[in-house]
Amino acid sequence: MGLSFLTKLAWRNLWRHPKRTVMTVLAMTLTSTLFIFMLAFQLGSYDSMKVNALSLLDGYAQFQQADYLDTPSLRNSFEIQPELETQLRSLPGLVALGYRTQAFGLLSAGDRNQGSMVLGVQPQVEPQISRLASLVKQGRFLKPDDTAHMLIGETLAQRLDLSIGDEIQLLGQDKDGSLAADIFTLVGIFDSGSPDLDRQLALIPFDYAQTLFALPNQAHQLALMTEPFQQINQLEPQLQALSEQFDITYRNWRELQPGVAQGIDLDYYSGFIWYVAILLIVVLILFNTLLMSVLEREREFGLMLSLGLSRKQLAWLTQLETHLTLSLGLILGIALGILITLYFYQTGITIPGTEEMFAEYGMSSTIYPNLTMMAVWFAPGFLWLSTWLMSAMIVWRIFGLHPLSGRQTK
Repeated sequence: MGLSFLTKLAWRNLWRHPKRTVMTVLAMTLTSTLFIFMLAFQLGSYDSMKVNALSLLDGYAQFQQADYLDTPSLRNSFEIQPELETQLRSLPGLVALGYRTQAFGLLSAGDRNQGSMVLGVQPQVEPQISRLASLVKQGRFLKPDDTAHMLIGETLAQRLDLSIGDEIQLLGQDKDGSLAADIFTLVGIFDSGSPDLDRQLALIPFDYAQTLFALPNQAHQLALMTEPFQQINQLEPQLQALSEQFDITYRNWRELQPGVAQGIDLDYYSGFIWYVAILLIVVLILFNTLLMSVLEREREFGLMLSLGLSRKQLAWLTQLETHLTLSLGLILGIALGILITLYFYQTGITIPGTEEMFAEYGMSSTIYPNLTMMAVWFAPGFLWLSTWLMSAMIVWRIFGLHPLSGRQTK
C-alpha cells in the first residue's frame, strides 16, 4: 500500500466528520491569522516608538568619538573627513546626514541665569534629521546665513523671561579651556513636549559654534537618517565598517535611546510569554480533538490491522490525516494573515482621539504593521512543532493496538 493511496484514504477520512474537520481547520486558520497580525502590529508599534523618540533630536544613528557617549566633553570630538561623507551618501536609503557640536554654558538675560546645553546644528539639513524645526511655536528656525542667532525651548525662555528678538549672553569654555562668550539674538522658541529639552536645550548655527568653541573642522556628532527607519538596520554592517575605516564609533538607536530600548524589550518579552501561554491552550484543545479521533476509531484500526495493514502504515495514515488538517489550516491562516497585514501596512492604523495630541508634537498617530519573518512564522511554526509532538503520542498509542480487538497491549 503506497503513500499515494494512504494520502487519498487520509483525505477521505477527514470528511467522515466534516464539522469536526472544518472546526479544527478554522481554529488553526483563525489562530494563525490573529497572531500574524498581532505580532506585525506590535513590531510596527515599536518602530513608531523608535521613530518618534529618535526623530525628536538624535537621528536614527550617529557617528561619534569613542568616549563621547559616556563623557560628552568638548575635547571628545572627531575630525570631519569629506571622504566619509562621500561614502555615506552612496549608501541606499540614507536621506540625510548632519554634523553637530555640543557644549555646555550659562545663558543670561538681565538678572536671570540658566545652565544650558548648546547644540550647534546645520540649519540646511537639521529639519531632515530632527522634528525641532516643525515644533517652533514662536519666531522661526535657524537659517543657513545666521550667525549669532539662537533657538531655545519654551521652558527655558520662560525662566529667562525672553521673547523673540531679545539678546542672550552665553558664557562657557572652548575646547582649549579658554573663555567662550558671546551675545546671541533669540530668533525662535520651540515646544518639543520633552520637559528636559524645553528646559535646557539651545540651538545655534554649526559654523558659528565651531568658531566659538575652538572646534576647527571638528564635530561631536554625525547624525544619520534613512527612509524607511528599518533601512538603518540593514545598513548597520556597512556603517560599522566605515566607523573602523575612519577611526570613529558608530552608535545605533539602542545606544542613543537606551530607555526606549529597555521599554521595548520589556514589552516584547512579556508579550511573548502571553503569546506562548495562549498558543499552549490552543495546542491542548487541538490535542484533545486529535486524541479523541483516534480513541473512537480503535476498533476500526484493529480491523485494519487484521486485514493486513501494518502498524507503520496505520501510523502513516493517522499522521497524514493530522498534517493534512494542519497544513490546510496553517496555509489559509498564513495567507489571510499576510493579506490583512499588508492592507493595514498600506492604510495604517490610527488610534481614535490621538491625532491632535500627536500632531501637536509633530508625531504621527498612525501605526503601520511590520510584517517580518518572525511575525509570519512564529504561531504557525509553534503549532506545527506542537502537532508533531502530539502526533508522536498518537503513534505510540497505535503501536500498542492488537488486530481485531483494537485493545492496547499490557
